[in-house]
Amino acid sequence: MKQHTILLNKIILYIFFYIILSLSIFNTGIAFAQMSNGIYPSIQLPEQNKTEEKQDTDLAMNDIIANSKRFDVLLTNEQIQSMQDILFKTQLPPDQTPPITNPSFIPVIEAELGIEDDESVLVLELTTPPRIYPIRILLWHEILYDMIKLENGQEDIPIFITYSPLTATAVAYLAKIDEEILWLRSSGSLLHGNTVFVDQKTDSLWSQLLGVCFKGIYEGQNLTRLPLNRTSWKAAAAKYPNALVLSRNTGFQKSYGKDPYQSFYKSNALPSGINSTEQDKIMPLKQLVLGIILDQTPLAVDTNAVKKENVINFTIGINNLVAFYNEEFDTIRIYNSQLDPNDPPLDFRFDGEYFRDNKTNSQWNAEGLTIRGRLKNTQLKPILTISTMWYAWFAFHPISLCVTQ
Repeated sequence: MKQHTILLNKIILYIFFYIILSLSIFNTGIAFAQMSNGIYPSIQLPEQNKTEEKQDTDLAMNDIIANSKRFDVLLTNEQIQSMQDILFKTQLPPDQTPPITNPSFIPVIEAELGIEDDESVLVLELTTPPRIYPIRILLWHEILYDMIKLENGQEDIPIFITYSPLTATAVAYLAKIDEEILWLRSSGSLLHGNTVFVDQKTDSLWSQLLGVCFKGIYEGQNLTRLPLNRTSWKAAAAKYPNALVLSRNTGFQKSYGKDPYQSFYKSNALPSGINSTEQDKIMPLKQLVLGIILDQTPLAVDTNAVKKENVINFTIGINNLVAFYNEEFDTIRIYNSQLDPNDPPLDFRFDGEYFRDNKTNSQWNAEGLTIRGRLKNTQLKPILTISTMWYAWFAFHPISLCVTQ
C-alpha cells in the first residue's frame, strides 16, 4: 500500500510539472507556421516596453557579435572553389534528416526518466533558465531552430543548435544574417565528413563546422557563433536542476533511444576523402578537441590533456589563454588570461580545489570568476570554442596549432 502511495505521489508530481511547463511555453507567444517555400516563425511579443526590451537585447547581442567576430573564417576565392569541388554527396535523401522547427521542452525531473547519466548533452547558458539538448535527439536532425531570450534582454532571438554526427561537431549560431532569418537544413552532402546545410530560401550552402557560406548569395559570410557547452546528462542536470530539456516530442518518428553512429565512433573508419597520415601522429583521430580561431589563427585543445592537468596555460600569437577543467560540470572553459592589454598575463595553477594566479594567489572558480583574494569578483573574458573530433578540425585547418599531452 505504501509503495502504491509513493507511485501515486510521483505521478501527481509529474502531472503538476507538465501543467506548469505547458503554461510557460504557451505564454512565450511563439508560434510556428508552415509556408510554401519553407518554415517561418511567427513571433508575438507584448506591445509594452518593446523599445526598452530591444535596447537591452541589442547591448547583449553587441557583446556576442564582437566575441564571434574574432572567430570568423576569412576564405580566399581559391579556398571557396576547393570546398565546392570536394563536396561529397551522400546517398541519404535530405528529407531523411529533417530539421526540428518547433521544439518542445520539459523539466529536468521529467527528462531524467529517459536519459542515461553518461549520455552526452549540449547546454546553452545564454538564456534563463538554461536549455539542455540531448545529442541522441539532435543527431537525427542535425539542426534545431529555437527562440530564446538572452539573460539580460527580453526580445526573442532566433538561433540554431547544430550537431554533425560523423565529426561530433556541436555549434550554436544566431539564425540570421544581414537581418534576414535563415532556414537551414541538411543538404545530404558532406565536407570533410562534416554536415553541409542548405538555406531553403536561397539554396546557399553552409559549412556546419566553419559557420561560413561557401556557395550562394552569402558566399564568404560568417554566421554569429554562440557559446555552447558539451557535458554529460548527470553533470548538466546536477548543475542546472531548473533547466528546460529538449523533449523527444519533435513531431517526427525517430529511434531517439539509439545512436546509429556508435560503430563508427568505435572503429578506425573515416569518411570518404579524409587523409589520416599526418594528424594521427599528434592525437587519436576521433579524440574530442576544442577548436579555437583567434585573429585567423586556428588551434585545437586536447580535452583529455586539460582533464588530466586541470589547468593549461597557452598562447595563440599575441593572445594569452588558459583552459580550466570543471570536474563537477565535466566541461572545459577557455579564457583570456590577460586582464588588461598593458599588464602581463596571469599564469594559473590548480590547488586541488580552486585555480590560483601567480600574481596575487587569488582563488578562481572554473567559471573564470575570482571568489577570494585581491582580485575578488574579477571575471576572465571567455573565449568561444567548437567541440569536434580532431580529424575534422585538422581537415579544415591543416596548419592548426595544438595543445596536447
